[in-house]
Amino acid sequence: LYFNYMSNVYIEIKNDVLRFIAIANNVESVDDLISAFTTSINKYESLVWFKFFILFINDIFKEKATLLAKVVFQLIYCNNKLNPSSAVECIYELLKNSEEDAVQSFCQSIHSSYSKLSIIEHIKMRTAKNIYDNVEYDEVINNCYSDMCNKIITNKINLYSDKNYHMHNIVSLLKFFAKKQEILHKYISSIISSKNIYRVIGDTIIGDRIASSGSVNYSYFVVKERYDLLLGGMDISSFLDDHKPITKSEKLVFEIYKKYIERDPKVKCNGEEEVLDHPFTFEL
Repeated sequence: LYFNYMSNVYIEIKNDVLRFIAIANNVESVDDLISAFTTSINKYESLVWFKFFILFINDIFKEKATLLAKVVFQLIYCNNKLNPSSAVECIYELLKNSEEDAVQSFCQSIHSSYSKLSIIEHIKMRTAKNIYDNVEYDEVINNCYSDMCNKIITNKINLYSDKNYHMHNIVSLLKFFAKKQEILHKYISSIISSKNIYRVIGDTIIGDRIASSGSVNYSYFVVKERYDLLLGGMDISSFLDDHKPITKSEKLVFEIYKKYIERDPKVKCNGEEEVLDHPFTFEL
């Protein structure tokens, strides 16, 4: 490629990443940084873009790293090209060498982002993976996550409202209070309704990819442990009577739920699988 003056997509991505880093190091406006970031990432498949970006991430000036971490966090779920897992890794790499006050500044900017509680938990988990990382960073992120979980319970912040809902976002809250189920059940009882019942049940469901004899199928089923944390002992029949399943997503959730309720608990703990020949995107 070098001797033939040719190029390919990987060289183009690398060059685009380097151009973006040069802009990020000199930009003053947050809006300009968002524009430069989205322009660069939208050209390519995000997983590949981020792999190149991580290679050169240490070229970002230290004083710009926190600002860029805030921008990446802000764009999660807002930009379809931004893969959440890649975003978490990017934020971690941007902040891991930062001073404690810079990490505090990042946490202050996200402390009310309840719709992204699961993202914050994943950042926390990422910081805990390496014992040689910045200890202060680990503690600050941990405190941010803990404070948010406690505020959600204390202030009865509804994670199923349109503003705060993303599928499985509440699972991070379940993990935090897993040993205090009475607190969880009291909270769920205060926010559950016929309006959000399929979102609640949907959070008890996980999917799995099944490859067999040259074909690929996708199974969906209720996880007993998660169901017990969210709905254990609660009678939700009145909510389901008031809100019959209408959309494709609601109908699938209801079918999976029925298989769980009608299962023989002595035979299988989780619900029976609903198997599809294609991956399903829940819109609840």
